[in-house]
Amino acid sequence: MPPSLVLRGARTAPGAGPVDLPITGDRIGGDIAGSTEVVDAGGRLVLPGLWDAHVHFDQWTLAQAALDLSGATSAAHAVALVAARLAGDHAPVVVAHGFRDGLWPDTPTAAALDAIAPARPVVAFSADLHSAWFNTAALQRFSLHHTPRGCCGKPSSCR
Repeated sequence: MPPSLVLRGARTAPGAGPVDLPITGDRIGGDIAGSTEVVDAGGRLVLPGLWDAHVHFDQWTLAQAALDLSGATSAAHAVALVAARLAGDHAPVVVAHGFRDGLWPDTPTAAALDAIAPARPVVAFSADLHSAWFNTAALQRFSLHHTPRGCCGKPSSCR
C-alpha cells in the first residue's frame, strides 16, 4: 500500500539532516513511491505524539502503590484513611500522598498518626511534594528531627 502522506524535508532529531517521511495510516516509514499527498516540512522537527523527554516513571509507579489522600477534607479524615489502609496493608512503611493541609480545618500532628500506628512508620507527602507528615515511628526510622506536628518541609505546611 502506498503512503497516503509524505513529509518532505522533516528532521527526526535536533541537528539531524532533513529526510522524507512516508506515512501510511498510523505507521511512519517505507517507500515514498505512489504517495497521494506531499507536505513540505521545511526542515521542521517531527516528534512522536504524546512524547515527553522528562518522565518520572519511577515516582509515578511508586505513587500508584501509595495511599491517595487527595480527597481528605481534614487531618482527621486523612488519619481515618490511613487507619483503613493499615488494616489491609502489611508493608513495613505506610506511604501516602496528595494531602492539602492548607485547606483543612484541623492541624495534622504526629500524635494523630501515632494513635493509629504507634510502632509502624507512616509517611504522607503533600500534594505539591514540598512537605511531608510523619508519625513518630517514621521520624525515628528515617532519623528526622521530631516535631510535635510530625512535619518536614516548607514552614506553611503542617501549620
